[in-house]
Amino acid sequence: MMAEKLPGCQVRATTVIDCRIKTLKQTFQAIAEMRGPAYSGFGWNDEEKCIIAEKELFDNWVRSHPAAKGLLNKPFSYYDELTYVFGRDRATGRFAETFADVRSNEPGGVYDRFDMGDGNEDFPPVYSQGIDLSQDDVRASRPSRASEGRTGSSGSKRKRGSQRDFDVEAIHLALDQTNEQLRQIAEWPARNLANDNHVRTEFFRILREIPELMSLDRALLQRHLLSRMDDLRGFVLMPEDEREGFCRVLLRDIER
Repeated sequence: MMAEKLPGCQVRATTVIDCRIKTLKQTFQAIAEMRGPAYSGFGWNDEEKCIIAEKELFDNWVRSHPAAKGLLNKPFSYYDELTYVFGRDRATGRFAETFADVRSNEPGGVYDRFDMGDGNEDFPPVYSQGIDLSQDDVRASRPSRASEGRTGSSGSKRKRGSQRDFDVEAIHLALDQTNEQLRQIAEWPARNLANDNHVRTEFFRILREIPELMSLDRALLQRHLLSRMDDLRGFVLMPEDEREGFCRVLLRDIER
């Protein structure tokens, strides 16, 4: 159905899931800010997974923190799961956006909204980023496994189940991306080591190919440059016709 409305547009279900992840993150961060040690007066009902506070205090808070609107006594059952995804976010990665970033993405300053239709009307809805997509379009573009459990259910149950499936897909996608980022971070030292070893290998090869250098010259250059990786990289990247002159200048400085 999306392809019929927007032929050749390359819009996929992941676009809508990405928007849902941003919405979940916005809600999570609004709650986490109220629960933070810097602010008092807000409580947390761990059984219902919702913020509790005096209404007057909450209303005053919302005036300067509009992202928190509607969150008082409103269950947010995914909070614990999303703590793993967003809890240590330091503005890195695909979905690392502040509230201002999310709002700045609005085309013309206004988002078209999806009808949540699952009793969560107070939560920020899924945004379509200016594309007119109905819930039917979203369901049609999802993997088939998201629709299998809805067969034979009533209309209202299908809607609630659909939204839950949608949120679970969004959380799983965010978890996958977080795990991929952690994997890449873990591989950085190995990649850097492999790169450094390649630079050293190239350095030894280049020194051997400069016939004007004596064995002692090569030894002095190796002793000096092998402990200075930035200088070593600069030497390897240097134009070939400049390397001998560089070595002569460096040897003169070493012998002083």
